[in-house]
Amino acid sequence: MNVLSSIEELVFQILVVLANRNETSGTDLGLDFLKKFNFCTNRLQVHVSAQISLFLSIVYKAIKNRSIVTKRSIYYENPRIFLKQAVIDRLLTRTCEYLRINRLDLNTIATSKSIAYGDVWLRGEKDIVFSFKTSREGVSLPSLFLDVNGLFPLITNLSEDIMCCANFIIVIEKDATFQTIMMSEFYAEYQPCVLITSKGYPDLATRSFLCKLYQKYPKIPIFALVDADPHGFGIYLTYKYGSHNPALKSASGTVLGIPSLKLLGLLPSDTSMLQVKNQDLLQITKSDKLVLQSIKERSYYKEEKKLQFEVSSTPDGQTVTRSSTWRLRNEKRKYNVSKNWAQDFYAPNISHVNFIKKFQLIV
Repeated sequence: MNVLSSIEELVFQILVVLANRNETSGTDLGLDFLKKFNFCTNRLQVHVSAQISLFLSIVYKAIKNRSIVTKRSIYYENPRIFLKQAVIDRLLTRTCEYLRINRLDLNTIATSKSIAYGDVWLRGEKDIVFSFKTSREGVSLPSLFLDVNGLFPLITNLSEDIMCCANFIIVIEKDATFQTIMMSEFYAEYQPCVLITSKGYPDLATRSFLCKLYQKYPKIPIFALVDADPHGFGIYLTYKYGSHNPALKSASGTVLGIPSLKLLGLLPSDTSMLQVKNQDLLQITKSDKLVLQSIKERSYYKEEKKLQFEVSSTPDGQTVTRSSTWRLRNEKRKYNVSKNWAQDFYAPNISHVNFIKKFQLIV
């Protein structure tokens, strides 16, 4: 059953429940879906049913017309119905969960936040080629898909339409770090390469893009440059092993991961080599320790020897890093250590071949 048919079936079952005004009528699919929105406790609220109907109508039309909608546009075009953007997130997640599809199957994406730069190209309709080197500030992934009508199939068939000649790819956590590297001579010195950031926790567009790159070019090494804190570790692990959120899985229901991803840094143990001063470090918080504990409990943690080296357990069972004061106080101070710290520390002035070997030694 295709996505349009699945939506039609879901709408039909919801209408059966609404028409009968009976919580026990309809199929399990319709009832279970509605229960997630407190229909049983709120007696089939009219406003909630309007939210569901309008949302399904919008994504249905988007799929049928082969167009793309953003979560932000759905909300801001109908603020009186949806009330807040969190409602869109919940509708999207529940719909993907019950139909066993992902967000891209509903032609719905998050507002653009991921950008990339480097030696990669996308071939669109009529063999139009889109370059990721048109702006020194990087090219936005979602906006690239949205700018041309009918370009959406490029996402689902990305493995056929993507071209890359990079020696390596670096996934960068922070936009500030990405821009700092772009302002340096890093690309000029180490091209061909690809730099990409999702400006924080990885979104679906970035992970899908990287996953397709990995599938088509498995020999190109991919590295993660993240902050030396629990959230940086979490971002690295999400890129490598994928998300368990059903809305963020691939069309086949599997997570979008990059098994070959290597953790480049920044690591707590790197701070001494970078000569970071103690006053530029923060004590890890209770929240940080909870994140670290969650990471340790993940099934794949035992495979992450590098993380295990950075994370250990105290006698009382609390999770700590190899340094009790290790979170960089802020980005500005980090850059004061070295204006081009990423380039100076991770990419010394050596040949391309030795540069890749250097990365592999580090990771």
